[in-house]
Amino acid sequence: MGLDINYQVIPDNCVLLARSRQVDEFCRHLEFFPQNALLSQSELEDSAEFCDEAEYRFLVEFAQEARQLIRDYPGIEERNLCHRKWDMLYYLLSPQRRNGGDKLAGEDWAEKAIFGDEVLSLGGEKIGHPIHYLSPIEVYAIQDKLDRVDADMLGTHWNPVAMRRAGVYKINGNESDESFQYLLELFCQFKAFYASVSEDEGVLVWLS
Repeated sequence: MGLDINYQVIPDNCVLLARSRQVDEFCRHLEFFPQNALLSQSELEDSAEFCDEAEYRFLVEFAQEARQLIRDYPGIEERNLCHRKWDMLYYLLSPQRRNGGDKLAGEDWAEKAIFGDEVLSLGGEKIGHPIHYLSPIEVYAIQDKLDRVDADMLGTHWNPVAMRRAGVYKINGNESDESFQYLLELFCQFKAFYASVSEDEGVLVWLS
């Protein structure tokens, strides 16, 4: 078990996103967007016994909007990515991360790419971690930066011992070259995910 980072494409102008910005109790269901969107009416009704009246109302409203989003944007529920090696990738991409987290001059685009930007939900008792959002403009900037990164650039910073000292999540310090090759595969998936996001779409990001 461990913490994964999840990425979900979402249209920037959709009602689901607008409502999530307005009401935290609505927003928290974004973490389970694909599952909630596909709930049957009977499954929704069964959920009532586990929720209070207000929670159930927001769940029903969310499921309705999520279904409409899937009708308007077929396949959107499948345009996502789950990443467990996120801190390793963050270390390889970010001078700030390699510098111990100290802020450097300029904006850390890699931090946004990994963790998102705008906080949509503060979570609280119902969610362990906030849900973040990247706007289309930010996604475009990240796409451009990722296009400039190749395997050789990442390889110059691959140092499991140093990464262990830096407290990189889920690294032991004795990883082999095969581990780096696997991380490169994950980076290619990460890069392809961002490349798939169109100009009118943003990205939701959350830890789970």
